[in-house]
Amino acid sequence: MMTTLKGSLVCFLDEHDSPESMIVGGYYVPKRFLPEIDDHMITVKKKFNLTESDTIKWNLRDNACQNASALIKENKVDDLRFQVFSIIEKVPIKIIMSQVWKGKPEYLEEAWKWAFIDVLQRLSIDLDRKKSELGTLDYYPFLDVVFDWFPGNDKLDNYFNVYQKAYFSGFTFEDNVLQPLCEFKACPCLLVTSVRYSHALQLADFFLGATSYFFLWCYKNQKKQNVQKFFSYFYNAFRRGDNNEVLGCGLITKKESRKKIFQKLKELGLE
Repeated sequence: MMTTLKGSLVCFLDEHDSPESMIVGGYYVPKRFLPEIDDHMITVKKKFNLTESDTIKWNLRDNACQNASALIKENKVDDLRFQVFSIIEKVPIKIIMSQVWKGKPEYLEEAWKWAFIDVLQRLSIDLDRKKSELGTLDYYPFLDVVFDWFPGNDKLDNYFNVYQKAYFSGFTFEDNVLQPLCEFKACPCLLVTSVRYSHALQLADFFLGATSYFFLWCYKNQKKQNVQKFFSYFYNAFRRGDNNEVLGCGLITKKESRKKIFQKLKELGLE
């Protein structure tokens, strides 16, 4: 049985867009643990002679961190990643990722939309479960959804619009009508900032990057060693459903892909 997280929640999301797929995901956590996440990320940075204001991401080669070159040259990137991922031993993070494979023409242009909707649906399910179990929700806003800044103003508006629909109208999901987010005391607007200014979003980027490698391995048989090393390490932090399964609950894909991904999880000894 999936346990309900106590306290008001905040969800940190980012996107990974490639020619093959779109992934929208990150994690959610009770707000009271935010100081611990910040402290953890700052401590990790200091261990690697980085400053508190340095931006660290899964891919340190994208110029997000000006002082990353030394870590790359000294082969310390993997050590940094393990240190970042060790947060799962301290904080009850629930990872949630939605991936849409762009193999079908109808997915190509709006893959981001389907992936984002999948995440919002699962958040609605968890809020409904918490409300049913406790009879009430904590102080307003009970849920904040924070997204890393999107490329281009048009895309920004698109994400805002999808969130607004979830807030006012809700979803129909597998024959169940999910109440709109406004009924769960969620924040009425999607919150957006830059990964450069948020330790919590930098953490989300690490989870997203490692998960994107998992999907590369599933579909193209690439990055297997990396997947075994990192994805397997934090897999147990993924959101699970009432059936205790991750696939379709915290690791969300279109149904036609699930058999392949399930076999890959079994190969890793995770299912």
